[in-house]
Amino acid sequence: MDPTKVPEGIDPKSACRIEITVNSYFTMRDGRKEYNWGRLVKLIVDSEEYSIIDLEKDIASEFKWASDQQANFWILTEGSLTCKLVSDAQFLDLLRASRVVKLLMIVGRQENNVRG
Repeated sequence: MDPTKVPEGIDPKSACRIEITVNSYFTMRDGRKEYNWGRLVKLIVDSEEYSIIDLEKDIASEFKWASDQQANFWILTEGSLTCKLVSDAQFLDLLRASRVVKLLMIVGRQENNVRG
C-alpha cells in the first residue's frame, strides 16, 4: 500500500484496506419505515489493531438500524460470498493475508440465543 495514502497513526507495514459493500435495507426509526440506500464504504485500518467491534462502530457512524436489527458481515472472495465473519481471530487472519479485504454487510433481524 502506498505509504502516502495511509492515515497517520497506522503503520504502513500493517495497513490494510477494507471495502464493505453495504446492502440497501429497511429499518424503523421514530415509528416510521425508512429505506437506507446501500453503497461502498472504504476504510484503511491497522491489521494488527482492528477488530469486528471497531468495524461495527465505523459502519454505525454512517448507517443506522433499529434495535431489533443487526449488521452481518460476509466475506467476499472474487465477487462471491464465502462465509460469515464470526470472530476476531478469523478477521485478523483475513486482514493479515490480504492488503484488500472485501466484505458484504447485510442488516437483518437480530438473532438472540442462537446455538451453533
